[in-house]
This record gives sequence, C-alpha cells and structure tokens, in this order.
Amino acid sequence: MSPLFSPATLKTILNNAPLIIQGADKLIRMIRSNKGSPETQEDLPMTVEGLKQGLERLEQRLDADAQADIEQIKLIEELARQNEVMAESLKRSYIRLSIITIVSVAALLAAVVGLILVSGRT
Repeated sequence: MSPLFSPATLKTILNNAPLIIQGADKLIRMIRSNKGSPETQEDLPMTVEGLKQGLERLEQRLDADAQADIEQIKLIEELARQNEVMAESLKRSYIRLSIITIVSVAALLAAVVGLILVSGRT
C-alpha cells in the first residue's frame, strides 16, 4: 500500500467514490442525450405563421439547452467540491505521515545513540 493512503484516506475515497461516479454518470448521460437527439426539422412554410412556429421551436430548444447547461454546471461544481474534500483528506494524511516519519526517525536515532552509549560503557 502506498504511504499516502492511510486508512482514513482510503475510507474518504471509498465513501466519496460512489457519489463521484454517480455525478460523472449523470453528466455523461446528460451530454449524450443532448447530442444524441437531434430534432427533426420539418419544412415550415415560408409564411409569417411558419416563421413564428420556427421561432417558438428555437426558443424552446434554447430554453432546454440553457437548463441542461445549468444542470451540467451544478454537477461539475459538485464533482469539484468532492474532489476538494478528497484532496484535503490526502493532504492531511500526508502531513500525518510526515510527522510519523519524523518521530520514527528521531526515535531510531535515540535508540542508536542509546545503544552506542550502553555498548561504550561495557
């Protein structure tokens, strides 16, 4: 196991992984549904009424696109927030690991010095 992955870090990653996967899955499905459903365009008569109908369709499509964009932005923000939480957890774990390493090295040095002092007296 990598020294950067403490049990607390792994727990955070495992707890957040399903949420991240769900968010990514929703985002992928939303993007696919927007690209995968091209509207069939009927030939509208070149009349004022036909132009009004075409304009209404365009407005509806723009509204739907705007709503989809808002939902995508919300999902991306949520994924970014979850990534921030995981990054912060990894940072705390790295700091803890560094402290433990320093304490371990200090204890090892103290043990070596103690052994040298004890063996020097005999």
